Amino acid sequence: MAAKYNIGELWEVRDLPGKGKGVVARVTIPRGSLILEDKPLFIIPPSAHTVNKEKLNEELDRAVDALNAEDKQTFWSLADSKSDDGQKSARGIYFTNCYSLGQGCSTRFPTAMLPILSRPNTEFHWDKKTEVEQLRASRDITAGEELTDCYLDFTVKGRITSDERKRLMKSGYGFECQCEACSLPSNLQEEDDILR
Repeated sequence: MAAKYNIGELWEVRDLPGKGKGVVARVTIPRGSLILEDKPLFIIPPSAHTVNKEKLNEELDRAVDALNAEDKQTFWSLADSKSDDGQKSARGIYFTNCYSLGQGCSTRFPTAMLPILSRPNTEFHWDKKTEVEQLRASRDITAGEELTDCYLDFTVKGRITSDERKRLMKSGYGFECQCEACSLPSNLQEEDDILR
């Protein structure tokens, strides 16, 4: 994997016990700080997302084929939680790691490595002018702390309660959420769900 995807001024990729690879703060990062800017490996236009799966598959094949060798290697190194047989596919990698940009979806790295949590310490912002995704600290982050993200839209019906979020993450990404919000005792979890 390319060195540019392993370390930045404020972050680095590390092996995390029981989790695989993750992105960790190298230094204390104050709330609001720009952690990184990342250009998508490619952008898939909304018109490719139709009922016809083949249209999206063709668009993905074209986008991956157009990548240089280094970026192709990076793309194929990303997780694929959609594969039933352990065989990665461009479609599986895309749906495991893509982010909506308003005018399409992108797949990129290392931001694709951030775990999805219900109480993240970072948030994304797509800068249309520069066409980069900005990752900013949503609260103070201590050195050594794992960077986390949440790209679930909590305003969508069915994503509000802890049980609903856990089901979505399990079915969509293949893991059981163990974050602070999803691990609360049941009485506190009910209160937290009501607040959302």
